[in-house]
Amino acid sequence: MLFTWGMLAGLIFLFAPKGLTGRLQLTYAQVFRWPLTVGRGLTVVSRAAPQVQNISRKDYEELLQAHRRLQNDFANLQAQLQEAHGKIEQLAKLRMKSEWENMQFLPADVVAVADQAQNELLISRGQDDKVAVGQYVMGLSDHSIIGTISEVSARGSKVRLITDPASRMAVTIADPNVRGIMEGRGNGAARIPLIPAEHKIRIGDHVYAQKKAGLLDIPVITAQVARYRRDPDNPLLWDITVQPVCNVSSLSEVAVVISTARSR
Repeated sequence: MLFTWGMLAGLIFLFAPKGLTGRLQLTYAQVFRWPLTVGRGLTVVSRAAPQVQNISRKDYEELLQAHRRLQNDFANLQAQLQEAHGKIEQLAKLRMKSEWENMQFLPADVVAVADQAQNELLISRGQDDKVAVGQYVMGLSDHSIIGTISEVSARGSKVRLITDPASRMAVTIADPNVRGIMEGRGNGAARIPLIPAEHKIRIGDHVYAQKKAGLLDIPVITAQVARYRRDPDNPLLWDITVQPVCNVSSLSEVAVVISTARSR
């Protein structure tokens, strides 16, 4: 009887429609899902379990240390790559400006503040990188002139900021025809004296470093007017106080401006 019923069941499933057999398979899988899952998990674990070899504690520690060292090296390379990409993007933004295409920009790291008054910076580029005294220095974060190179060694340079009392820079105020000499005053400020009072000056007016042959091919912003008044000694002149547009205290990178004409 069992043999006869088994034959009949086999013939029924053999000639039954595919849809019916498929539904029966799904029903079977749902009913026995948990045992099937456990069995499959055990099979996978048994296949994936690595063969453990007996190694000494010393060898294990050495392998672990080598693994950590490789991870750290990889992390360091990632950081260096990200930093390089950031510098490339900043320099690319500068070169996208058509009027700056004749200038070269040499990126440099800010190493330290050279004096307690925070009027000078030390940077990581020097004579070996074709840096020379008098070249203009730009903040990479905001593309403004922050000062000029005052001293150079083989691998480093000193930047005299526009606020240094020894700083003198030819500038224009808003209008290219309003020209003057910006003098550092220390304490994060500079002044522009001897500007005729006939010129209209407003707080917030931009101050531009004048272009200079072999050093700066175009005017570049450097400061803005903070306040102005009549010169006490000569009411026909303005006494103008300006502040840098760049927050020098937060700078970590700068770019030395190298004119193409000078680099040839």
